[in-house]
Amino acid sequence: MKESIQVAKTVEEAVANALKKLDLTHDQVEIEILQEPKKGFLGIGARDAHVHVKEKLILVEPEIEEVENDEAHPQTVDNPVEKEEVQIKHDDTRAIEEAKTYIESIVKQMDIHDLQMDVIQKQKTIHIQLSSEKAALLIGKRGQTLNSLQLVAQLVVQKYATRYLTLELDVENYRQKRREALIELAHRLADQAVSTGKRIDLEPMPSSERKIIHHSLARRLDVDTFSEGDANRRHLIIEPIRS
Repeated sequence: MKESIQVAKTVEEAVANALKKLDLTHDQVEIEILQEPKKGFLGIGARDAHVHVKEKLILVEPEIEEVENDEAHPQTVDNPVEKEEVQIKHDDTRAIEEAKTYIESIVKQMDIHDLQMDVIQKQKTIHIQLSSEKAALLIGKRGQTLNSLQLVAQLVVQKYATRYLTLELDVENYRQKRREALIELAHRLADQAVSTGKRIDLEPMPSSERKIIHHSLARRLDVDTFSEGDANRRHLIIEPIRS
């Protein structure tokens, strides 16, 4: 079964790119929209469309062997064979093992030899928890090393998987601790913005972390949040709402 994940400004463009790559038509594929595009305001908050396009499963209808009947009347079939759908059971074992092997090879190059990995799979999401005496080295500054390792490990998973899977990599529950720290930071800076009446520019951070701050302040009526900057310089701004 052929499949492709494409990113473009619109869903239509992403689907067209996938169809061209797979050499298939709309009728031959199933389309899953992973992320809707967003224009944003003056370019702020804009995002591309992400689509997952895969070839449809083919329905196979077993042939009924015709048997000659010596009688004058044609033979009747009491229990006709109905159409059966071929169901493919996905085995994600190889994709997971290849990802683990890749992670181990990278970690050894970092002079880490006590790595332990715990893998938990929930449907299409694979959680891999890493532990080591050198956990800080695996995490890196503000999680940069961990995020980079997760990104390349995700590519390895998709190379060997028979369906779209999501890999979530963590080191000794760093992501949960980071989430709690970001929520605390968000409210502290929001209070500061309100008390001073001035907007606060945070340092550049990944979109996943900006989203945590956005959501944590979404219900506050005294501040607004939005992002500015391009690529690695994209950062979040907390601005007080003047009544």
